Amino acid sequence: MTEQVLFYHPEKCSGCRRCEMACAIQNAGVSNPALANIRVLLHPRLGTPSLVTFFDCTRCQVCVKSCNLEAIQFAEEAGWRELLQEGWIPVPVADSLRRQPESEVN
Repeated sequence: MTEQVLFYHPEKCSGCRRCEMACAIQNAGVSNPALANIRVLLHPRLGTPSLVTFFDCTRCQVCVKSCNLEAIQFAEEAGWRELLQEGWIPVPVADSLRRQPESEVN
């Protein structure tokens, strides 16, 4: 199987953060979006959403299943070109937006 990349469509995404909540519940066992492997970022002035995911994403696809707007999807390399032409954007992968748990803050 080839690598799957997460894409989102900015015109479909409302920024509701359902994907964050579903991810946190699935992978951390708690309803805490700070522990999710996906993050919805809202532009501070425009309010437009964008997404970022983390290196430890399990690709369980619970984020995709939770999105009632069908604004996110995983795709294998064979489908990337078509998605890009349709306005889908690959979700960047980061490791620096995580909050430290309270117990680790000095």
